[in-house]
Amino acid sequence: MRILFFSIVMFSMIGLVIPNAFSEIYVHESAYPFSIQHPSGWTVMDEDEWGGVFIVSDTSGRNGVYVTLACSEVRGDDCGQAGAGYQEMKYLKSDIEWMCENVTIQEDHITCSNHKVLDEFTHQLDGYTAVTVLASDTILSDGKDPYFPEAEAGRYQEVQLATYVLVGNDYWWIWVGGEANKFDQEEAEKILSTFMINNVYAQEDIFYEPTWFENLINAIMSIFGGGTSDTSSVIIEIPTVEDPFTDPNIDWDNPIIIDPRGFDDLFP
Repeated sequence: MRILFFSIVMFSMIGLVIPNAFSEIYVHESAYPFSIQHPSGWTVMDEDEWGGVFIVSDTSGRNGVYVTLACSEVRGDDCGQAGAGYQEMKYLKSDIEWMCENVTIQEDHITCSNHKVLDEFTHQLDGYTAVTVLASDTILSDGKDPYFPEAEAGRYQEVQLATYVLVGNDYWWIWVGGEANKFDQEEAEKILSTFMINNVYAQEDIFYEPTWFENLINAIMSIFGGGTSDTSSVIIEIPTVEDPFTDPNIDWDNPIIIDPRGFDDLFP
């Protein structure tokens, strides 16, 4: 979400786009590689100064997906100690609220208000624990963002899926969203579900739409107990422990200490 709010200066792109009929697979070939799918026709912006990539669906700068390694001990960041899922969820909700409260017209060409959390869930992405929040905001834009000259001034409702992926004590930040009248939650969850950092080239197109003949074969095979695998969203919610007092695995004599996230350092 921060990429939309702060209109980050774009630098040279390091990546590979693998097209197919229904989606494109973006492979970020860098010291911190990742891959993710997005619908065909979207545009990959140049890598920003934090190593993140914004993939936009149009020229307004409002709609798309942003991915970055937000904090990594490998590159010398102080990420603190990863907490339990419910703790990281609280951090995520606090962080996106902070983002909304701290943008200005003078610096970011927008203001943000009416921040609301609509849903939250803990799940797995590429074998790692992830926490995701579905939220909405009211955005007022002055239409003067120099990196998106076709952006229009005005007020609009924004919907977002904001995610932390926890990899040891490191965490990745993924944002999928945009204008409420263009936001498709099923599509957003599909995009999110394709995030990979292990074997970044092992992507299978989940946006693929089978032909009528393939649907017929699948229907026949299902009668005999066969069939093909489902390519719908693979985000499976894991129940989040909200109340630490009911968690039998917490050792109160040795509490987990988590350092502040340091968003001022990540987004100066």
